[in-house]
Amino acid sequence: MVTWRTARDIAARLGHLVAQAHAYRNHAHAQALLGRYAEAHADYDRALELYAEGGDLAGRARTHLQLGVVWERQGRHDLAVGHDQQALALYRAAGHLRGEADALNAVGWDFAQLGDYGQALVHCEQALDVHLRTGNRHGAAHTWDSVGFAYLHLGEQAQAAECFRHAADLFRELRDRYNEADATTHLGDAWHAAGDPVAARTAWTLARTILDDLEHPDAAHLRERLRTV
Repeated sequence: MVTWRTARDIAARLGHLVAQAHAYRNHAHAQALLGRYAEAHADYDRALELYAEGGDLAGRARTHLQLGVVWERQGRHDLAVGHDQQALALYRAAGHLRGEADALNAVGWDFAQLGDYGQALVHCEQALDVHLRTGNRHGAAHTWDSVGFAYLHLGEQAQAAECFRHAADLFRELRDRYNEADATTHLGDAWHAAGDPVAARTAWTLARTILDDLEHPDAAHLRERLRTV
């Protein structure tokens, strides 16, 4: 965080508004990772002011997206969705397609957490379309997972499983093993909800193996699930 405070001070001396905004935003991100949410919100608010003064639409949008994540961590999806919707509007105004897709997925995820799975699906499917058109495979993988989550909670288990499989396959191709395990866990959840415990156990076992290889603590949760199903 010292680095970002130094960068902020240098940018202020130079009178560079957008550089100051970048430094405030990155300092806020570091504060949020440490759980210092009040300090993070103050820095994000200052970053938004500076981006607005500097006329940087994409910078404002990215800051709103990060604020959405912070509110989500605090369990306030009702506040997160407002920031993500502002990010969506700003990215569209800036003509920033990849940012638009990220914001669409974020809004969709917020709606899913708020229990509005229909709106979640609308936004996440739009995000997926943009990610696929722009070739953002990592964004597409995350969005396939979000679409699957919405379908699962709408009772469409087979459709959900297909989405989770797409997500897991993409993460595997991208060598993102943790998210591959996460999507594969969700695939198991979908098969379990569909009444196929054999397919569910197969998926959960694969996910557990990946997490064991990564020495990730989430493997313990899957071992417990496999013992009880």
